[in-house]
Amino acid sequence: MKRNAKVALFHGPSRGFEHLELVIDEPSKSEILVEIIGCTICGSDIHTVTGRRSEPTPTVLGHEMVGRVVEMGREAVRVDARGYSLKEGDRITWSLSASCGHCPSCLRNLPQKCSKLMKYGHRMYRDQRDLVGGFAQYCTLQPGTTIVKIADHVSDEIACPANCATATVMAALEAAHLTAGKWNASNSNAGQSVLIVGAGMLGLTAIAVARAWGYAVGCSDIDSDRMQIARKLGAEQIDLSHDGDHENASSREWDTVIEMSGTSQAVEFGMRMTRVGGKFILVGSVFPDRPIALSPEQVVRRCLTITGVHNYRPQHLVEAVEFLETEHASVLHDMVSTWYPLEQVSEAFSETCSSRKHVRVGIRPGSRV
Repeated sequence: MKRNAKVALFHGPSRGFEHLELVIDEPSKSEILVEIIGCTICGSDIHTVTGRRSEPTPTVLGHEMVGRVVEMGREAVRVDARGYSLKEGDRITWSLSASCGHCPSCLRNLPQKCSKLMKYGHRMYRDQRDLVGGFAQYCTLQPGTTIVKIADHVSDEIACPANCATATVMAALEAAHLTAGKWNASNSNAGQSVLIVGAGMLGLTAIAVARAWGYAVGCSDIDSDRMQIARKLGAEQIDLSHDGDHENASSREWDTVIEMSGTSQAVEFGMRMTRVGGKFILVGSVFPDRPIALSPEQVVRRCLTITGVHNYRPQHLVEAVEFLETEHASVLHDMVSTWYPLEQVSEAFSETCSSRKHVRVGIRPGSRV
């Protein structure tokens, strides 16, 4: 059946959003049509709207979304990534991207680098088949998308960032081999320390997960409001000087350092804070910045392991949802502090760009806020 869909179409930093109402057809044989319940504004969305990141336009932005299945193509998958039956009415999250499953990257277990990758919220809009962003009433899920059902008790505030921040955190922790003792905060990880550099949604989520898994966690960020949240989540504050000079930070070294801010200065700081034999995980560097000063001799003599993590594999989304279904995830509920209707998407971006008090701002297409 045909449906009317409200859409906020982004035309570029200088032109902003255009609000349209489109008539959309039923999904094709392999697609799944989802009604968007909520979509939170990610840092990459902000970079696109402000011109720091280039995207093909026009486009329907937004990828941190949760939705409800409304119609399934006759050949669409009928089970989610956990093997649960999938049907109309189910509340779900899905991967940032759809991959082919048979290109060299997919065969090397890097589906996020698929040669035919389709990324939700990052695709040029030409017709209704490109309705794959969260700032719209409906999203069309493509074949090759990882889908995970969400338990009813998990709030939209907790669930929306699952397919971006939470799943990426799971990939980063796996890269650091921080998996033992998860779910129960047992003493099996006692004495092992993790420093999170950057207290955005990624960093705060990483703190919550690492603390739940029983690790000693520290955090550094130049923003005092974000550090206050980090401390509430159980992280030790690693102070920086007032002028942001990381040279004057704590001299303590950490078993694992995960850099989630993306600034070159923070990367250099994180490298220095990694102890001999430690692991340094780079996650936040997804936009251009100045080259960093790196001493290969120090990497060799200190026996450092340096790993870059970009996005995630399907199992990380499953692990993200499984974590969000536990009692430990309740601390993340307040990260999404306010919601806007789709008609006020421009105001929502203004709010999130002008105030650091919001870790996440959300959009509810087609719903009262």
